[in-house]
Amino acid sequence: MKKIFLILVVVAGLWFFVGLKDDKIEVIPVAKMPTEAKKSETPEVLGYISSDRVGIFKIGAPVLLANEGYSVKETTYFPEGHAQKIYAVSKNGKEVLNYVLTSLNAVSNIYVKSSSFITEKDIAIGSTISDFIKAYPNYSLWYTAEEGEKFILNTTKDAPTLQFFLLREDLVDSGKTYLDFKKGIKVSDFKTDAKITDIRVYWLP
Repeated sequence: MKKIFLILVVVAGLWFFVGLKDDKIEVIPVAKMPTEAKKSETPEVLGYISSDRVGIFKIGAPVLLANEGYSVKETTYFPEGHAQKIYAVSKNGKEVLNYVLTSLNAVSNIYVKSSSFITEKDIAIGSTISDFIKAYPNYSLWYTAEEGEKFILNTTKDAPTLQFFLLREDLVDSGKTYLDFKKGIKVSDFKTDAKITDIRVYWLP
């Protein structure tokens, strides 16, 4: 009787093992997942910039920094004579971005200061104007003197945010004035190796 019982146990075990072997389950490690899948699933981890977020910082949402390794310093500045608070965020002792809050303590503006954040087309602070045009061929370039002189690139003519900033020092002719740029501004006004120095994401009501 014991022999019959042992034979049944062995047969059952073999049947279970064979069943598992035939049931092919492929486990794909995260490192081997397609890049697009990683971008869409973990933007806050991978440090991507989009039209409404920079990593874990999202426009219209409160700031949640627990266990993320960031430190924040509050400062006050006076645009057009009115006091406004701005928060400088650092990681590993290096400033990575600034943000501004609404009256409801939601993020309204984010100013990227570090090349550790990139767009889905791999554009970051330090990318050249040539890199930008290759990545975003339908770009727009414009000039404003509101609250200080600014030279701004957008990814398309219809996309007000993101904004990518260039410096006057990178103009081919740095002697051009506000009146010159009121007539229009072109990519050819800048050196081909002109670099993006800041990136802004902001609230669109």
